Amino acid sequence: MCVKTFFKKALILFFIAAAASAIAQESKSTFYFKNAGFENDYYKIYIEEAVNKLEYAKFKILIINKTSDYLIYKPSEVIFSINGQKLTSDDRQFTIAPHEEAWKIINTKGKGLLESKYEIIIQNLYKVSLSTAKVVEVDNLYIPTTMKSFTVENFQCNIQRLDIKKKKSRLKFVCVYKGDGIGIVETFKCIALLPKGYKSPNTWSRTFLFEKDKWDEFIVDINEVSGGGNMEKESFTIVWNDTFKESKIEPIKGGTIKMELDQAKTSERNQ
Repeated sequence: MCVKTFFKKALILFFIAAAASAIAQESKSTFYFKNAGFENDYYKIYIEEAVNKLEYAKFKILIINKTSDYLIYKPSEVIFSINGQKLTSDDRQFTIAPHEEAWKIINTKGKGLLESKYEIIIQNLYKVSLSTAKVVEVDNLYIPTTMKSFTVENFQCNIQRLDIKKKKSRLKFVCVYKGDGIGIVETFKCIALLPKGYKSPNTWSRTFLFEKDKWDEFIVDINEVSGGGNMEKESFTIVWNDTFKESKIEPIKGGTIKMELDQAKTSERNQ
């Protein structure tokens, strides 16, 4: 082999090794972005802790509900616009209670996501009105019971477990909503009427919003009240009050958030 040919092959091998090294280095790199957000009459949105690697991106979204209604955030209706790609997320949706805040980490996958700028396009959030919600009247549940399920209007509920004790009783339900609006279950609205007539609230406090054919499980936890009687040996009653409701879901226009690279943080953390 002549010297010229040798150096030519060596130079080619050098560039191949350099390119491979650059690709390997890029695959290990992480881009960090500045916090961003926007606000309208219904909510404030903050994007925090946004990071991109070569094949995935994620951020923390914090939503502050400014209304007296429930808001629903659907990650499937949020677009990551990066490097000519329109990417979405399959993370689960979540609910923001009236005048409360909630957050979630949102993820997506793609190719070539190490870009210094990109956009998060929030197409819609959704509002579920409480002021116009219809209360669904549910008959009292008398314990002990042989009942396994009950159906009231568009709610179908199964009684999964009855764990009746003197100090604390737990009842577990699984409900599905079959209507065309939004089913609402506010577990803190129900109470127990104890054997001696005292009232004891459900201490398991949650709110569930059901779209059509969706299901979830909830708990009713009833604690002993002094002088209220023995739940394990005497009958008592679950009074539902306005635990079950139906309402409508309305879209609220979203917005576009421009994400910019935090160069200082990116340089520091990729050393």
